[in-house]
Amino acid sequence: MNRTESQRAFQGTFETFDVDGNGTVDLEELGLGLSEEGSNGHSFSLTALKDLLDKFDANNNGVLEKDEFINLMHSTELDAFFAGEDVNANKGNGPALDLEAVYKLTPTLEETPILIKKKISDFDKTLAKIDPKKKIGCTLAEEKCPGLCEADFKLVFLRCEVFQVKLAVNRWIKYWDLRHKVFGDKKAFLPMTLEGAMKGSEKAISSSYMAVAEGVTDPDGRAIVMMDYREEAGDLSDEELFKAVFYHSHVAVSSQSAQKRGVICFFKTVDNYFDGRPKLWKLSAALGKGSFPARVSAVHFVKPPTFIKVVVKVMKILLGPKLRSRIYVHSGSMDEILESLSGYGLGLKMLPSAFGGNLSFSPPAKLTLKC
Repeated sequence: MNRTESQRAFQGTFETFDVDGNGTVDLEELGLGLSEEGSNGHSFSLTALKDLLDKFDANNNGVLEKDEFINLMHSTELDAFFAGEDVNANKGNGPALDLEAVYKLTPTLEETPILIKKKISDFDKTLAKIDPKKKIGCTLAEEKCPGLCEADFKLVFLRCEVFQVKLAVNRWIKYWDLRHKVFGDKKAFLPMTLEGAMKGSEKAISSSYMAVAEGVTDPDGRAIVMMDYREEAGDLSDEELFKAVFYHSHVAVSSQSAQKRGVICFFKTVDNYFDGRPKLWKLSAALGKGSFPARVSAVHFVKPPTFIKVVVKVMKILLGPKLRSRIYVHSGSMDEILESLSGYGLGLKMLPSAFGGNLSFSPPAKLTLKC
């Protein structure tokens, strides 16, 4: 095939990759397309994908135009990318894991524009039928910040509940009630940004109490979150720390892959149980029990202290029946910990540095979700 013929073929490939039809291929579309085109279902690392995109993004606008995409397809870098990712995929990981089965999650649906349009319509119809007295928070939101109540944000709730509309609507109502309670009339309906609802909470947000990894996910695309309970021994109040949790929870579901697949959480416990704040744990647990649109796939405790049984017991009570079966404890030597984590598709590069792994949360991921 000569270059003219291959260019024509790559134009057709570009249209396949351009899922939303806007004339460009973004990072998520590139990852999805390459996974389907050449890798036996392997999920590529976001860091490697971004490096590849950046090499061919000539105008530095963060996406690939058609000519940039065709240059990528013609390049030897793409072959090298596949070769490198195949090596990484097979390095000590063994057979591919069905992590939805491992975590006992409802299988993620294959989305289509028709499905999304219908479910958003069903969502609005279901919400409209609910007694106004039972949806005060979201009614206020629709009045005061309609731009934050659009279909894109509702879709996050639908994905969390795997498109079960009634559950998604119920979560939406609880979310706005909680947001109103936490931030009050003045801030609840401002954007969840440092200039909006989070103004004045910069210290808590920049603390290590909660952080989301930038550019690194589990093999299925789940966001990786780190909770460092040692910060509870500091001078930040429960209210400040919970607002940080609320903010970073939105960061965690900023990507479509995290919305669809979920998040996994690593917990670093306090050194002394009595330095912890169980009341704050209870507040945070409310997010995972139906008030926030995140599919919490797993909670991993690594190198826990001797009182871990007490912590786990408390967490199981707070988290409720669904999440309590997804709490995992990994102890022993580093080799034993890595062997244990490998059962969940996690390796050294996905293990936070606080536990001896290679994953850094500096800089942390940024909020890109309109919320």
